[in-house]
Amino acid sequence: MIQTSGTELHLINLLQESHKEVYNHPSKRQGFLLLYRCFLAATDKEPDSFHRSQAKKCGFIADVLSEKELSKLLHAMDCQGLQNGQVLSRNDAGIITSLDHMYPDSLIDDSAIVRVGSRGFVFCKEDVPKLTKRHFSILSALAETEQLANPVYVEVSENGRLVVD
Repeated sequence: MIQTSGTELHLINLLQESHKEVYNHPSKRQGFLLLYRCFLAATDKEPDSFHRSQAKKCGFIADVLSEKELSKLLHAMDCQGLQNGQVLSRNDAGIITSLDHMYPDSLIDDSAIVRVGSRGFVFCKEDVPKLTKRHFSILSALAETEQLANPVYVEVSENGRLVVD
């Protein structure tokens, strides 16, 4: 029998409910867990407690990035061997602070990730029901573009066109 803490069960449930892409890919799931520990260390939160806000943020980040991008982000950090109570390096604290500002709770709460291939297109939740087959065809073509970096923010304009930021 595998032993897991209550915190790990909460994290796994959150992924299963809200971030199936992360839940279904072991490397993204591991990246999520490491990112979560780094966020807790950066904010001096108790590592053995479940912190929904940080978990949602880390789930969103792990979901919107490709496996390759998430791996690159985590390898830019020194926290690979982070232990409970360990202090983050200045570099890691700076990266976590940047991520925290890039992905405010309001953005995460108001957004939906539409995955096309390895791209995570971020839409306002209200725009998702407006998407048509033609929109998905355009998103498929965009997903193959090498110049785009995740996340790709997209809106549906009043006249029904996709606006890519």
